[in-house]
Amino acid sequence: MNIEKKLIIIFLKFFKRRKEVKSIKRLNEEKWDSLIHVNIMIAIESEFGIRFSSGQIESLNSFKSILSIIKKNLNEKKN
Repeated sequence: MNIEKKLIIIFLKFFKRRKEVKSIKRLNEEKWDSLIHVNIMIAIESEFGIRFSSGQIESLNSFKSILSIIKKNLNEKKN
């Protein structure tokens, strides 16, 4: 399964009513509070075997930004 599909599955656990998770942004999703944010980050770190810095965690505020940083972290992990 590719990275994007795995991330979609994680997002669907937290935003079940959303049909298009790729467009979710923290600012326009009322359900995405600080507790959900932490739980999303934990699920992602567990699924992909990566760790986010506190600065990264603060800046991750959309599906797209999270997908981008996962790809970056996995590429760095390979090298």
